[in-house]
Amino acid sequence: MSKNNGRTSIDSQKKRIVEKVEHPIAEAPATRIREQIVFHRLSEGKRMHDDDQRGGSLQLYPDQHRASWNGHEVSLTLREYAIVEHLAQHPGRDLQYRCLYDLVRGSGFSAGTGADGYQTNVRAFIKRIRRKFRDIDPNFNAIENYPRFGYRWRSGPETDRPADKRSDA
Repeated sequence: MSKNNGRTSIDSQKKRIVEKVEHPIAEAPATRIREQIVFHRLSEGKRMHDDDQRGGSLQLYPDQHRASWNGHEVSLTLREYAIVEHLAQHPGRDLQYRCLYDLVRGSGFSAGTGADGYQTNVRAFIKRIRRKFRDIDPNFNAIENYPRFGYRWRSGPETDRPADKRSDA
């Protein structure tokens, strides 16, 4: 092996190492990458910034992935925010468990027990979301359950009426 070939090989290896280190994805953990993919998908779709147009109390700040209810910030995780945003973008429309789960985990991802195990995970997400909203407003009832199908965001002024006595999920 000649000196030139050896030097060229070492230089190209150094260049590849530097490119990997300087690449932003190389520094991000896998979970953060998945979350960035989820929100990239959301940013490609229709963005809804303000539920006040329909008489509700929800404010969404998509650029910051934050939400507020009645003027108070709701401390949602990125995945919880994705679910709230998607539900609020489709008021009155029933969204399947699978649709909501694919939104936060990616299409076809499977978890839980059995073929429909993901439904338990979606119910847990919704339970935590409702609890966070109810910490601000005990009468929060904007998320409705369609049993054995999924959830919907109530449309119109009925989101401001007192909540029925029902379970969190």
